[in-house]
Amino acid sequence: MRVCAAMAKGLETNEAATRELLQALEHHAAQMDDWFKERPPPFAVRPRFYVLECLLERVKDFDQLLPAAVTLARITTKYCVDREWGPLLAAAFPAGDGQVRTDAQRRFLSELVANADLWDPTFGNPGQWFRKAGLPYQRSACAERITVP
Repeated sequence: MRVCAAMAKGLETNEAATRELLQALEHHAAQMDDWFKERPPPFAVRPRFYVLECLLERVKDFDQLLPAAVTLARITTKYCVDREWGPLLAAAFPAGDGQVRTDAQRRFLSELVANADLWDPTFGNPGQWFRKAGLPYQRSACAERITVP
């Protein structure tokens, strides 16, 4: 209930509401999709997608998103790219040049590299997000970027 309330448009600038959403994803992302016996109409697909979408609209500092992003990177699948880890990748690399400049970028990219399910060269959807971030959609090439300071 608190998560739904925190997503209200009127609370867009409310730091406590944003903190509630960040903590919900960080600590409950894996269970969030099972919170409802019947999903309310606003949550037609995975509820965590909508929480993340709300956060990406509110939070422009990726460092603040990092704990939730790490949690999501660990549990996501390749099929969630367009609603979850793709938008997070774009948020992590807003310059779009693929340069790993911050520890937050390095940590998130490292979590994506660690999730083997995300690296399927026959699945085309991730390509657009990696291009937007300026990164190659190749696991080994991304792994090299996280080891080079």
